[in-house]
Amino acid sequence: VESSESIKKEIKREVGKAIASLCNATPSFSDPEAIVILSIDSDFNYEISVQLNPLFFAGRYFKMGRRISHVPWYTKTGVKKYPISIQEVAESIFKKTFEAESVVIHAAGREDVDARMIGSGRPLVVEVKSPRRRGLSLDKLRYIVELELALLNAPVRLEITSTASRQMVTSIKERSKHKRKMYRIVVYSAEKVDQAELNKLEGFFVNREVRQKTPTRILRRKKERERLRKVHAVKTLQISEKVFEALVYCDGGLYVKELVHCDGGRTWPCFSGILGKKVIPAELDVIYVEE
Repeated sequence: VESSESIKKEIKREVGKAIASLCNATPSFSDPEAIVILSIDSDFNYEISVQLNPLFFAGRYFKMGRRISHVPWYTKTGVKKYPISIQEVAESIFKKTFEAESVVIHAAGREDVDARMIGSGRPLVVEVKSPRRRGLSLDKLRYIVELELALLNAPVRLEITSTASRQMVTSIKERSKHKRKMYRIVVYSAEKVDQAELNKLEGFFVNREVRQKTPTRILRRKKERERLRKVHAVKTLQISEKVFEALVYCDGGLYVKELVHCDGGRTWPCFSGILGKKVIPAELDVIYVEE
């Protein structure tokens, strides 16, 4: 015998040829839309099942309102905490459109529930699991998404830019740790703040390293650790004697609320410490996420 081949390879090839002939389709062993699984036991009894591989789409999402979570939040008693989530909006559209089993979103980080995601939007990948419908063009999908969003009338927007792959899911999450963000914060001060003090704040936070311990507000669900992030620039605008707006351009992963109020000294330096006054973030928007 000059050459040999395993029975598994022989069956795989022959089954592939049979399916191609019956369905008038070309088999793909690198990136198939579906996988036919043939299970044969020692008595030559067999079972045939079909596994539908997921579809992936890249895009961005926008939160035009507040109190919108990334995924549904429920209390310990099973009561829904927030009225709507990005996950629910995406699932309601993509599950129906592709007759899918389920839908999962993978985003480049996430903002707080009370923060809007406006401006550039946040990059995400939508994973559509076990879709029974395929072959939809991107133009048709974009049209359906826009139509469904209008019918939902929710303060959430989805923009689909391209098809994606499983590799992009890992990539988008990993890259988000290093990509810069820009925030708009409305800051309230217990005391009057003048322009000279705001100028001081701008001058201090230029490529300034900030040391942060895990914020007290999330210690119940995240381990205690310390991280070092950089604030590249801060620009301010006085709104009233006790209120000002700050644009903060910083590294990804910076806890921007704690940058304002110091979190009892767990974040340093911070706005409150540099101004020597108690200040709190009254309103927060993410306006730019680097891609």
